[in-house]
Amino acid sequence: MRTTLRLLLLALALAPLRAKADGDDWLTQFWQDEKMSLFLRTDYFENSRLLDGQKDLWGGTAQLEAKPSWQDVDGKLNLYVLEPNALTADRAAFSLVEGYLTFHLGQVDIRVGKISVPWGRADGVNPTDNLTPHDYTLQLPFDEDLRVGLAAVKLDWYLDEELDVTLFTTPFFEPSKFPLPQAGNGVSYQVTTPAQTLQNEEAGLKLNKTGGDWDWSVSYFHGFRSLPDLDLASESAGSSVVGVDYSPIDVWGADFAHNLGPFAVRGEAALTLPERAPTGDLNPLQPFVMAVFGLDRSFDQELNVNLQVIGRFITDFSPLAPESDSFTAQVNELDRIVNNQQDANSYEVSFRVGDKWMNETLGAEVFGVVDLTRNDSYIRPSVNYAFNDQLTAWAGWDIYRGDANTPFGLISPTQGFFSEVRYSF
Repeated sequence: MRTTLRLLLLALALAPLRAKADGDDWLTQFWQDEKMSLFLRTDYFENSRLLDGQKDLWGGTAQLEAKPSWQDVDGKLNLYVLEPNALTADRAAFSLVEGYLTFHLGQVDIRVGKISVPWGRADGVNPTDNLTPHDYTLQLPFDEDLRVGLAAVKLDWYLDEELDVTLFTTPFFEPSKFPLPQAGNGVSYQVTTPAQTLQNEEAGLKLNKTGGDWDWSVSYFHGFRSLPDLDLASESAGSSVVGVDYSPIDVWGADFAHNLGPFAVRGEAALTLPERAPTGDLNPLQPFVMAVFGLDRSFDQELNVNLQVIGRFITDFSPLAPESDSFTAQVNELDRIVNNQQDANSYEVSFRVGDKWMNETLGAEVFGVVDLTRNDSYIRPSVNYAFNDQLTAWAGWDIYRGDANTPFGLISPTQGFFSEVRYSF
């Protein structure tokens, strides 16, 4: 609670500064030149995303964004202070989401700092998006809040008005934060991440075309899978240690987008090739192809409907070997669930339907993914209302359905109502 008071004091300290800027020439000019924005957010979640059983989490966030610009250099700063549960905990987190400078050198842009780089043209499910991790445990409601920047260098070379080449590299691997079942009862996790050295440097290369009749790209990534691999590291009387590490992978990908009359057609696919597993690993990450194909259409410029088909195909599938030790079998099954490696072929359908009313002050959306192979699903209906240019509210419901041995069933304890009220300066 003390941290929440500090957040409120921070807001009260900054709000008059922004209000004064509306009537003070130099301060107004500074705020506008640096393209600064301050967001005060309060969020409620019925259930914790950490699979720790906490309920009724109410938190507060103060977020600052700035996009300063100079002659041939511009930058971005995005940071926040977040307390996910002000009622029961005092553990505020400070996070620098992005902070970088971009140097414009003729046809080449070089970006240095903490960078978030999304790849892919499909809606919400992107097989080629392997450069930067996500924090799936964060108590914030929007997908863009879950992306985490990495200390990296990105070079964009603009060959002409439509064609460009991107090179991304970093020696600072960070995994995605994924909710795993809580340790306890003699079970603990032992996390091992790749050393942050030049030998473990990650790199991505993409040739991208935008404009004209077709948009497309081809890409390559060498680095580490951001989702965890799990195995039984050790076991003794009354104690079991589950190893958590991250596989080195190579990913070849491509995507496209094309307008076909009133429809927008999108596709994306990637071949993921893990490096050879160590001798004795009975449950390695297996090579797989993931592909997405979808259509979307807008009606009256306000109603939009998007539908996608998603396929995962393991190229050399091997089922889990029967285990005499039941806990080893549970760990191996959990690893297959987290990495979507339970079936040789699996299929999903995703959809997104959104509409706006009242001069776009009121909006509603339903997003969902239905697994046709394992019969689990995720549905998220939500509504939003803009009271004015500065104050907006959202409310929605995360609904997970499926058996405990399915991807959506595994995280079903996190389902429930959520809301956010955001005030921007």
